[in-house]
Amino acid sequence: MSRPLTLARLRLGLRLRAGQFRAAESGAAAVSYVVMLPVVFGLFLLTLDSGFTAMRSALLDRAVDITARSIRGGTLTDRSLGGIKTDLCSRLTFFKDCSTQLKVQLVAVPRSDFATPARTVACADQGTSLVPVRAFVADQTNPLAVLRACMDITTFTPGALISNRPLTYSIHAETVLAARAP
Repeated sequence: MSRPLTLARLRLGLRLRAGQFRAAESGAAAVSYVVMLPVVFGLFLLTLDSGFTAMRSALLDRAVDITARSIRGGTLTDRSLGGIKTDLCSRLTFFKDCSTQLKVQLVAVPRSDFATPARTVACADQGTSLVPVRAFVADQTNPLAVLRACMDITTFTPGALISNRPLTYSIHAETVLAARAP
């Protein structure tokens, strides 16, 4: 016949089991693994995310350079803001919904004082069209224009790993063209 379970026996059993658990070393490696896995995995995801952001920025910069080269060379027939945007989006196949997310700016730079546009990029469509200058004419000043492209991109790891982290980043690229208004 078994003895009834009393509160004193229960406490004694718990004390013995706690002592055995404290003395055991078989799970010591698992504790450090469980603590470090989220940190290492989070760093891996942040590295992957920043790599993709850098790649997207480089792709946008390259597309702006190629489009500016086609404007200078005269191979881009539609040099309006919409035509430049269409040409840029044809080179940015990696981006989803490029035609609505991409913003293009054409800002004239006066040669009298070289007052460059503000360094802060307003991510909005702005400007008209360009006529590239392809011939040198003595005693004539060639006006300059700044071509900027801007796009908001969403991150892969949105704020889950770092608090106060934005969900979207704005990437932009710019180049200078010798061009005149039509």
